[in-house]
Amino acid sequence: MTCTSCVAREERALKAVPQVADASVTLATESARIAGVAEAGALLAAVPASGYGAQIAGATTAETAGHRCEREATDLTRDLILAAVLTLPVLVLEMGEYPVPAFHHWLLEPSDKAPVG
Repeated sequence: MTCTSCVAREERALKAVPQVADASVTLATESARIAGVAEAGALLAAVPASGYGAQIAGATTAETAGHRCEREATDLTRDLILAAVLTLPVLVLEMGEYPVPAFHHWLLEPSDKAPVG
């Protein structure tokens, strides 16, 4: 959902389901609260008719949760490797003089010989 008219469309679709007393859709969380005794299948069928997908909150299976954790671990590993690779040149330029005292002299040497003017 992207706007308040989307929210209104969803609320109308959910309120049209028999035995729904009230429906409140929140744009920020993209979730809905239903008051009534309607069947979950009827609610899930009403939402795609208005152009959106739906699922029952907390209806994730252990397999889905395991896949999500595995994907997050893979993403974090990739991010860690990328951060280490991008940090290494900065570390060498900044800390290179400690193991090799002449490092900064060697690094700045080309700029000392640049013509002035």
